[in-house]
Amino acid sequence: MGYSKIKKIKLSKYDKQWSKTAREKTPYCEYCRITEGLNAHHFKGRSCKATRLMMENAVILCTSHHVFNHEFSAHKTPERFERWFKKTFPDRHRAIIKKAQNMMSEREAIKEFNEQIGTKETETPQRV
Repeated sequence: MGYSKIKKIKLSKYDKQWSKTAREKTPYCEYCRITEGLNAHHFKGRSCKATRLMMENAVILCTSHHVFNHEFSAHKTPERFERWFKKTFPDRHRAIIKKAQNMMSEREAIKEFNEQIGTKETETPQRV
């Protein structure tokens, strides 16, 4: 019996604010409507800077539908998840795909995010 190593992801304060804001905006699993154990999942992965902090890219899921459910979860059944998202949220899906085609720096993405959530912060991201 083997084990899988869990990769530790470094989250910036902007990632944390994105998640918090998304969960406040949508306080339930968008798949099953449960209101506990919520996670903010990026429909388009975090590596795409243009959509990383885009609020439309946040899909709120309970822990089961985010990671653990073998029949439907964003991580265990990504193809099924993508089909569901595209069918359930066609306008959001189109906006995300269109935005993902743009090249954007991390600084530009942070500026746009701050404008979107109404903060005036202009801090430069730290290099790690």
